[in-house]
Amino acid sequence: MTSRGARSDHFPVFDVLRIVAALAVILSHSYPLSGHTEPFTIHAGTTSFAMGTDAVVAFFVISGFLITMSWQRRSSVRSYVTKRFARIWPGFAVVVLLGILALGPIATTLTARGYFTDHQTWSYLAHTIVMLPVKFVLPGVFTSNPIASVNGSLWTLPYEVLCYIGVLVLGVIGVLRRRLLVVALLAVFSVLYTSGSRHIRSAAPGPMWAALTVGRCSRSAVRS
Repeated sequence: MTSRGARSDHFPVFDVLRIVAALAVILSHSYPLSGHTEPFTIHAGTTSFAMGTDAVVAFFVISGFLITMSWQRRSSVRSYVTKRFARIWPGFAVVVLLGILALGPIATTLTARGYFTDHQTWSYLAHTIVMLPVKFVLPGVFTSNPIASVNGSLWTLPYEVLCYIGVLVLGVIGVLRRRLLVVALLAVFSVLYTSGSRHIRSAAPGPMWAALTVGRCSRSAVRS
């Protein structure tokens, strides 16, 4: 039980926002996966706003906030690393293994022997399970689909892990304990990001780093 004046670290609104963002991603991705153009895109000059992309960015803002909060609750490297590992890797490993051992044999156009003896099958496992890098193609799987990716949404997880590492580094060196420094960091990052070329801003990591930084800095700035 917490005292009446204690500040809660639970933010129920984030649960609602994540559900909305997840539904937006599912709806947005359903179009290219079925060979259609996503209709939920707005073009403003050289910038495009797509519902699915913006929903993913929302996830990363929330993630940056909550990950930073996780460090600030208990500034222990061991505790933080253990919790972050348990958060990502077990579920990720199950998804990867199910993709190879359950989905692949059912969906492939190859024979079972051909599938399991194909180098690409085990290359997918060896690289994806450690995110170096995440691969998306299994032999003979979804070859007739507009997009042949297997679990294409896993591409965001390496950036999530890098965010974990970034928060850990900033926490250890004490940056996250200094509000003014955090706000200054956000300001500098914002200037560098918005003044960068269109190609830099539209590259896959660009919006993700921006979103994660906003989340991290927001959490540090509002901490009592």
